[in-house]
Amino acid sequence: VIDNNSSDHTRSVVAEFAAALPAPRYVHEAQQGLDYARNRAIAEARGEIIVFGDDDILVQPDWLTQLTVPLLADATRRIGAVGGARWTSNLPCGVSIPFMYAGMSNLVRDLNRVYRAHPSLYERDSEPSGFAWLDGDEAAANVLAYARFADDDVVVCVANLSPVPRDGFRVALPTGGAWREILNTDSTSYGGSGVGNLGRVEAQATPWRGREWSASVTLPPLGVLWLAPETS
Repeated sequence: VIDNNSSDHTRSVVAEFAAALPAPRYVHEAQQGLDYARNRAIAEARGEIIVFGDDDILVQPDWLTQLTVPLLADATRRIGAVGGARWTSNLPCGVSIPFMYAGMSNLVRDLNRVYRAHPSLYERDSEPSGFAWLDGDEAAANVLAYARFADDDVVVCVANLSPVPRDGFRVALPTGGAWREILNTDSTSYGGSGVGNLGRVEAQATPWRGREWSASVTLPPLGVLWLAPETS
């Protein structure tokens, strides 16, 4: 327990819980601020998994188990973090969780699913052959595009960092053929506006940015598209 100069007798409260539970360690962090408190917690941690909680939340009895199960089951260590929805404990009966929480949960779920399914997103992290810029010069449009590679897999990422959709934006692609939208962060299931390409784009033999193939795509506002060849 990190006491960040609290005025609610944190030390004595921790001491009371220590009598009935495995004794938590008490640490006082004098430098005020959430960043200082959490960095101190990381420095003091002794285990392989770090879980943060605030003093104004209530958790379910199996909260830690549910958080750690996917991490402990991940022998290849592909999962870096696990999260979930958070809402007030006094939610009135019959009131549903706000959709934005469900949308974020859906997005994290699909990010993990796509990550596991495509070795190009992790297999060559430390090798130059695992990455290539497709478009890094569109400062005026606030758009970036790059590709990730593995032996038998490729994923293209196109990020529109501007708050307006961009129709007919040309993006270079590594190969021809059809490319699937394997992820669109503007999907309505994530709480987005639903701007996209109806699930696929077709590469044309139109040279662009030094590549033989390119496609005209619709980019969602403040959104990211992940594309993969339709055969993968």
